[in-house]
Amino acid sequence: FSQTSEPGPGLPAADIRAHIAGITDKLSVAVPVYDSVEAVRQAGFSIAGDAQGFAKGDRLGLISANISTPLQAEITTFHELWHVGIKRVTSDRDAIRAFANYNAVLTRVAMANPGVRQRAKEWRQQYGKDKDQQFRDAGVKSPAERELRVRLQSFDEAVAGIAGERRGKPVKFLTELVASLQRLVRAMGFDNLAN
Repeated sequence: FSQTSEPGPGLPAADIRAHIAGITDKLSVAVPVYDSVEAVRQAGFSIAGDAQGFAKGDRLGLISANISTPLQAEITTFHELWHVGIKRVTSDRDAIRAFANYNAVLTRVAMANPGVRQRAKEWRQQYGKDKDQQFRDAGVKSPAERELRVRLQSFDEAVAGIAGERRGKPVKFLTELVASLQRLVRAMGFDNLAN
């Protein structure tokens, strides 16, 4: 789940729903916006008190009390959709095409950067079985599809870790990857996040 580092008054749930309406219109799953963590818990989900959003299986939601800006609402929505799986939640052709392009560029980045491949391998050794089970719980039946998703997520996590540290060799094709991700979030309606 997404967690807040800045507790404070959140936006009204109705404002968040209105802001993400253009995004959720493109999805095949509902994105409920709960007023509080307690409301989420009453709905049967176990989450941390500072959670901004959550994804459990193929269900996700946002917690308005912990989201203080429209941009934060977009970031949290995208983050939780990523956990569920973009291809599972949209039939929008532009978004699917942009997601396929992002995965192709992500794979190219991993193949061109030995450090990314090594970190991805370490991530899969540590988290791969749990992620495979998460995808299985979300209804991904094909072992090959689950393996592909775990591999792509490991590349994504490795690139994010290296870029976040900002040390060592530059990541080849990182600019292309960022541009591809920007196209994906824009295709899904995350205009503030894309900018």
